Amino acid sequence: MLVIPLSAVRMCIKVAKNHDNSEDGVNQLINSLVKWIKYRSAKKYQIRKIKKILKSDVKLLQKLGEIADRRKDSSLNNQFLEYFIGADIYPGNKVNYEEIFEFLENRYEIIRKYLKN
Repeated sequence: MLVIPLSAVRMCIKVAKNHDNSEDGVNQLINSLVKWIKYRSAKKYQIRKIKKILKSDVKLLQKLGEIADRRKDSSLNNQFLEYFIGADIYPGNKVNYEEIFEFLENRYEIIRKYLKN
């Protein structure tokens, strides 16, 4: 099972922007991708790891919300999400913090139910 996080768009952008075709550059990119995929992959029976992966985006958003609250700047939430979904490259990608947070929580519940079967 591969759980696709918010950072997936950024990882794709990193791959697309890579212009280092040297052997070392390609190896570094491949190693980076392997680590990224391994961290976000688990077998169905690895329930704890799956939960950790699923909760990582939610925890990240919660922490961001805390920072935005402390700074009294709610725009930080959307700025962060727009960065992660590539709105700087794809201006049509617009998000709402609350909608993304709700989506992530729903995704967690759907996968949790799937794993019980």
